[in-house]
Amino acid sequence: ISSFSGAFEDWPTFRDLFQSIVGNNSSISAIEKFHYLKTCLEGPAEELIRPLAMTEDNYPRAWELLSEQYENKRELSRSNFTA
Repeated sequence: ISSFSGAFEDWPTFRDLFQSIVGNNSSISAIEKFHYLKTCLEGPAEELIRPLAMTEDNYPRAWELLSEQYENKRELSRSNFTA
């Protein structure tokens, strides 16, 4: 999985790939998923979840924060027009 730096146009690809390989894999624990997620992020995306402690309970919260930030349809549309 390539890293995600916070570019809106890269979010759909990152989201779908991460979920198919890690997020939807029931043999990987939530804490491992959170670790994998953190290692895949850089820049603004990493900064968004940096304050969250590395706990099993924080994996869903981290994913929720990223989704809320990068599922912004207006920004996603704007980035597609400027790309």
